[in-house]
Amino acid sequence: MLRNLLMIVCVLLVPSGIQGQGCPNCAAITPENAADLELLHVLGDGIARDLAWSAGGERLAVASTNGVFIFDAATPLTPISELAVSSGAARVIASPNGWIAGTGDGTIMLLDPELILQQQLTGHIYPITTLELGDQTFISVDQSGVARQWSSETMAEERIFQTRGDGRGHIAALNPTRNLIAYMGIPETGGVYLSPDSQAVGVFTVPFASISFGEGGSVIGLGEEGGIFQWSLGTLDDPPLVSLSAPPALSLDAVSVNGDLQAQGRSDGTIRLLDANGAQLAILRGFIRGITAVAFSPDAALLAAASLDGTARLYDTAAVLSAASPDDPALAGLVVLDQERGGHTLGVTGVAFNDAGTMLATSSFDGTIRLWGLAG
Repeated sequence: MLRNLLMIVCVLLVPSGIQGQGCPNCAAITPENAADLELLHVLGDGIARDLAWSAGGERLAVASTNGVFIFDAATPLTPISELAVSSGAARVIASPNGWIAGTGDGTIMLLDPELILQQQLTGHIYPITTLELGDQTFISVDQSGVARQWSSETMAEERIFQTRGDGRGHIAALNPTRNLIAYMGIPETGGVYLSPDSQAVGVFTVPFASISFGEGGSVIGLGEEGGIFQWSLGTLDDPPLVSLSAPPALSLDAVSVNGDLQAQGRSDGTIRLLDANGAQLAILRGFIRGITAVAFSPDAALLAAASLDGTARLYDTAAVLSAASPDDPALAGLVVLDQERGGHTLGVTGVAFNDAGTMLATSSFDGTIRLWGLAG
């Protein structure tokens, strides 16, 4: 009955003329045409917590309070596969063999392309907050601050890191070559930096709000109490290589990295754009509630951001980088996806571009996933 009602809602909300057609002829979304974005489809099955496109962009996986669902980008009105999860799915990422999903009870599920369960990994007892996939390894982090490293080949657990958790969740990152790991602990314990053989080759003592990799494998941390810190590869002991002034991080809930650019969304509704050395380039504004997700387009020409205020915004990164003053309109966003444009009715929880840059998916507490594009 619920599925039928959801189907009726989907059909009513999708703009006429494109029901069931997908977007096979969609153009790449660029700063020049982003203002013409259309709502292509409305999907729904539980509150979406995470989104992930397949490598080719043909499928969209959704982790929701009801489980994991896969939609075909060409005909996305109903899931082509689904897996119910009693505790709900919290995270999902694409893998070479299918999908990896983290659940609300801490279980990690290895799924084939059709969502058939291949293996379950146990050990976490709290909801999964982070999944990161590398060439030889992947890592999972739960809400209590426990990070586990797994072999991508054998799926055997290789290393465990445990800190005193603060309940906010924790961030882990892989460097651009996907073989080094930086793990952020809580303020009292800093973080650790791991080599491919899982050995801790450095320990950070600065309280971090986020951690990521910069140019040449350096590690960039945004301090909880202010300051942007950078350590060069192989010299991770204090003091850091670079220490730049910055305002306190508040709660940092969203990070996206593309090449030399890093976007960091914060609970005050702002987004900080940093370069590869951790220097702040711009402060993006426009939202009135906290940022829940940020994502660059494949060529980094656009940045999408989601907020608890119920809107998503697209920023032209070139215009943002050339902004002359804090009042520059570019810093408030190029496009606002709100209810007037057919957007969400409650806080937006996620944004994700497909690999071709032709479709943007947004998810929300209103229980829907919305697909945006430029229908050809």
